[in-house]
Amino acid sequence: MVAMRVPIPVLDRRRLVQGLAAAIGCTVVGAARSASAHTASSETLVCPVDATKLQVSVTMSMTTFGAFRDFQKKGAIGSYYEDLVHACSTCKFAGFGGDFAKPVAPETKKWVLGELKKKWAGRTPSQAEECEIAAERYQLERAKNETIGNLYLFGSYLLRTATGPVALQRKGYQRSAAKFFLQAMAAGEIQSDARGPVTYLVAEMERRVGDHKAAIAHYDAAAAEPTSPDWLKPMITEQRALAAKGDANNGI
Repeated sequence: MVAMRVPIPVLDRRRLVQGLAAAIGCTVVGAARSASAHTASSETLVCPVDATKLQVSVTMSMTTFGAFRDFQKKGAIGSYYEDLVHACSTCKFAGFGGDFAKPVAPETKKWVLGELKKKWAGRTPSQAEECEIAAERYQLERAKNETIGNLYLFGSYLLRTATGPVALQRKGYQRSAAKFFLQAMAAGEIQSDARGPVTYLVAEMERRVGDHKAAIAHYDAAAAEPTSPDWLKPMITEQRALAAKGDANNGI
């Protein structure tokens, strides 16, 4: 079977609807094909700020077997989430692979070489923190809220097995993901057939951080969305019941 490059999964309407349908049981690679395991290739990126060269891994194919209740994929996904976002080893510019092929605005370059480089001087960000840095840059550049929320969501996925203080960092990312997905809906960035799944995802982020009252309200809002897909309804019922019991299980 020919391996297929997996596109960057920003939560646009098409990918959200297809991706979340796959999340509840279909086996997928990219948009359509399956494979027996995760495969990756090596690619060279050039930092658009200081021209540092980076050798990175790029996911080519993978097999998914359903998902956790926050839509994180299960299966032979290997380094899929780790491969999505990269950071320059010197200035710490971070973003998706395609961001390294585009020129940066003067304002961004000033921020990277000033505030960002100073903040991370002598330290190497974790892969989850690379997502955080990319989200901060996107905020500076006034990108869409859904893209920013997605970056925080990916960061939380990368910390799924975290304990201690790092588990609190994961919850911080989940709070930020919920915040930006709500802003995306308020700004009209989420089309009608994706509002139910996104509202559910907000509720799930809130339940996981212990904000059960807000979670219940958003589960109810997701259930009330007229275009919410049938596959989502039992998930809303089950996760709402957890919130009603004060269950903040962050590992399911």
